[in-house]
Amino acid sequence: MQAPRRPKRSTSRSVNVAAAAAALPLALSFIPSGSGTGVAATCGVHCGTERWHVKTLSDASASQVTLEPKTTTVANLVSIAPPAQLGEDERDPTEMQAVTVNAQLVGYKEELSSGKGDHDFHIVIQDPASNDTMIVEIPDPQCDGVCNSVAGDQIKAARDAFASTFQSSPPRSSFVKFQHPVRVTVTGVPLFDFHHGQTGVARNCIEIHPVLSLTFPDGPPAERPAKGSVPALADDDYDCISE
Repeated sequence: MQAPRRPKRSTSRSVNVAAAAAALPLALSFIPSGSGTGVAATCGVHCGTERWHVKTLSDASASQVTLEPKTTTVANLVSIAPPAQLGEDERDPTEMQAVTVNAQLVGYKEELSSGKGDHDFHIVIQDPASNDTMIVEIPDPQCDGVCNSVAGDQIKAARDAFASTFQSSPPRSSFVKFQHPVRVTVTGVPLFDFHHGQTGVARNCIEIHPVLSLTFPDGPPAERPAKGSVPALADDDYDCISE
């Protein structure tokens, strides 16, 4: 989704070095944090760990990811066989192409559990035909990796739009669920995550992470979600990458 002259011992040079050192923080402050460098983060606060640079499109391969999306379905994504293993900053070919899916919004929360969450908006969507569920995540723009992501502006816009849509029921640590179908269109980059009991996790642990756009074809839902849960499969039914 690159023969030195011997320095003179002079007072003027010492002054120049001191002046340059003093000016360095000011100069660095003008480097935009969301400039999209596609390398490990040098800004923001620490939020996530596992495959975090891939999850935030700030890894070395992020600039090679095709962000022009291809349309697919939740069912198709969930049917993809995951790789046996992936390195911390290694991408599977599936993770090199952005996708758009039309689905139903099941519910959401913010990853804040036990004070160790990565502050992602954790959103569960469902295929209207197969009923397969999967997770889509919108990282916090203030986190490392997001603030210098190649898609930082899109992530921020998606996060702001979701928060604005649900001002009366903002994402919190408890999962809330809609009782009636809510049509949603999600665009973002697929990612294979590990299985650790996530709410709504797909059977192959694929996610859309990060989300770059999330819209509601029928307009914002009028229903206010309430606390609920999503049925999980038996542990043996999950086929995910190994940690």
